[in-house]
Amino acid sequence: MLGRLKMDVDCCINAYCQLSEAVFHKVHHRIKTLSGKVQGRFDSTALEASIKSVLIEQGYDPESLLKDLDSPCKV
Repeated sequence: MLGRLKMDVDCCINAYCQLSEAVFHKVHHRIKTLSGKVQGRFDSTALEASIKSVLIEQGYDPESLLKDLDSPCKV
């Protein structure tokens, strides 16, 4: 967020706080699939949605690639 989106530190902290509330909520039990495997504790779709909302708030296309080879910022 600092380098690619050129956000300042305060904006990054606010965005991460919102993102972490949506993605990293506490799970009180483990979830097993039908095959007996343990499912992950955190939801990847919530992470994707949170990142896309940050991109939209900053005026970027949520489907654009974040890798910028010509960026002078190497963060």
